[in-house]
Amino acid sequence: MDKVKNNLLDLVVTIIIIVAIYGKISGLKTLIQWYTPILLILKVIAVVNRDIISIAKIRTDRGTVSLTYLLYGLDILFLGIAGWWWTSAQWVLIGILSGISLKQVQAKPATRKTGN
Repeated sequence: MDKVKNNLLDLVVTIIIIVAIYGKISGLKTLIQWYTPILLILKVIAVVNRDIISIAKIRTDRGTVSLTYLLYGLDILFLGIAGWWWTSAQWVLIGILSGISLKQVQAKPATRKTGN
């Protein structure tokens, strides 16, 4: 269920970006302009502080990750086409940092609890 919920959130963000650009709704533009740097900061913190990676539920299954990156790519594409260069650049960084976080999760050795 978490997989669907995470992808649904990514899809909703992409839809909001598209509507903000093409619907010319100023409130949505403001929302995207605030949400994007906050998400970027959270991604930086997750990469720098490895303890957060162990706490966070990082998506690692291939289908979910692929959909996430597809939606990030669409976000970057639509923002770039609309001329929202700064926001588009931030989404490029969000995608890169997400990839780094994923690699860190995959590289982290599994810990085994013992009953001692």
